[in-house]
Amino acid sequence: MSPAVGVSNRIEAMSDHRFLEHLRIPAHRRNIAAKVRRAVATACGLEPEFVHPQHSTREIARRYERLQQKDWDDLVISFALEDEFGDALRDSPHRWPTFIPWKFFWWRSGTEDFGGWLKQTVEVILLELRDEADTNKIDICKDSNN
Repeated sequence: MSPAVGVSNRIEAMSDHRFLEHLRIPAHRRNIAAKVRRAVATACGLEPEFVHPQHSTREIARRYERLQQKDWDDLVISFALEDEFGDALRDSPHRWPTFIPWKFFWWRSGTEDFGGWLKQTVEVILLELRDEADTNKIDICKDSNN
């Protein structure tokens, strides 16, 4: 995996703690936000600590396109989130935020920075958790690293 997205290769690593503090993510949402960051980074061949809130979602997607030699599709993110969260989000009725606004099949608006997109995505995941009282779904809120 490689560090930089849309900036020089000398980009500084940003820990999950700093990333989440920068975005002012509330404590009860931090584990979900960190998992979303990790899912996107992994799908795009990046280390999570090198994906910063101010990065452009287009630049992150370009990284994926260079690695996979495929055009970007928002389904990449849906599959990555399903891989990270397991069955908890499969077949979600909620609409995921558009990763790259106004791109072919995804002709709708969205945020252009990764931090804004991540916050919107966390809200959708929380909606899904509220819709389902299943304990397996609630477990994804817990920190798997502890």
